[in-house]
Amino acid sequence: MINIYHTHSGYNEYRNFLYLTENKHQGILFKKEYDWYKIRTHLTYIIQKKVDNFRLNQHLSCFPHPPNTVFHFFNGISHGKTPWICSFEKNLPRFGPQYESHIPKGINATASPYCKKIIAISNCAANWEKQFIEIKTPKSIADEINSKMIIMHPPQKKNNR
Repeated sequence: MINIYHTHSGYNEYRNFLYLTENKHQGILFKKEYDWYKIRTHLTYIIQKKVDNFRLNQHLSCFPHPPNTVFHFFNGISHGKTPWICSFEKNLPRFGPQYESHIPKGINATASPYCKKIIAISNCAANWEKQFIEIKTPKSIADEINSKMIIMHPPQKKNNR
């Protein structure tokens, strides 16, 4: 059994990977994950009524996880040591312009051995990420990240019109 944890379960997550739960893939169990960044983001929202994309798109687990655990994020990255993958629609890391100084740390997380795959949801997203990484990193790191990238269009329900 593989446990796939996710931090959000909105439209993007459903459209790109949680939809698979309806197809009942054997040996895969999707579970909701809570982490330190989401707890802080939630408290900031309650107190200040604003969402901070910097924390929203990062992950650091609160608890240890069993073997055969993988995290799957949408536009997010992990700083932990549990294997993870990410589907994205524009670029990773996705922190927002006010956090430009944190991008190298996010890129290092994406280049780390814990990041197993990054899934571009379109050719445009893949090309954007390749250009972004080539501008922001040395060639060896860009090559490492690009070797993990695949393009996988979101599964769509059949339109019966």
